[in-house]
Amino acid sequence: MVEAPIEAHKFPFGQPLLKRGPEITEPRPVFIIGAYPSALHVNWGPPPRYKPVAALAVDNEPEPFWDGEDQKKRTYEWKKTVRFNKQFGEITEAGDLNGSSGRFVTEAVIHPMGFERPDVWITDCLDTYFMSIKQRQRLDDTYNPFADRYGLQKSCLPTHPNENQIVDTASDSGNVSRLMSEIKKAAPDTVVTLGNAALRVFRLLIEGEPLQRLPRTLVADSAKYGRAFKVHLKIGKSVRWLPLAHPAAPASFKTVHNHWVERTD
Repeated sequence: MVEAPIEAHKFPFGQPLLKRGPEITEPRPVFIIGAYPSALHVNWGPPPRYKPVAALAVDNEPEPFWDGEDQKKRTYEWKKTVRFNKQFGEITEAGDLNGSSGRFVTEAVIHPMGFERPDVWITDCLDTYFMSIKQRQRLDDTYNPFADRYGLQKSCLPTHPNENQIVDTASDSGNVSRLMSEIKKAAPDTVVTLGNAALRVFRLLIEGEPLQRLPRTLVADSAKYGRAFKVHLKIGKSVRWLPLAHPAAPASFKTVHNHWVERTD
């Protein structure tokens, strides 16, 4: 995946794209791995000649799988940081469009396992935000033309990688080493991977196991979904590995995940 250097990447209205990760140093019993960070989104009502954007990504996600609970405060602080003014239109919170994945992880993964969010080290395979196709369209058809007209810097952000690209990038960019270092610090008993990309990246951390007996992909089958595996990692630690679906997985996985929650509760 070829992208511009991270220094060239800017969110709408100027915030730089930054590497994100958990601000934790103490051990945690549970370690959760997602794909890559999301972002702080706002509801932007631009001047009349431009189409409103219900969820414009404008800044780095506050923490991995952020739940959006403090978005009012963060939106206010963001407006001050970028010196947003009335000629740029109106900004309000994006509501449920912020933190939906984080709320899922808390309510449908962490709580069913019998833990609270502070008990868990949460991270991602990659450590920077990637925009969706819809975000790119809104940059192209709304924000960047607006930026041209109002003398602002255009937004340039990396685009959504596919599963193979996430795995390849994690391997080539030092993220696998970062994950091993984080697991070493966290010293968890259980590692949860969310989605196939995280599953495949985590397999790269395993040694001393016949990998053919371990899952290569998730299956939307209630009889198989949610099965845990004992694995030994290259850092010399054994953990319980629980591969689960990502919050953005198709509906078929939401169904089997709900069955897993019912069995776990």
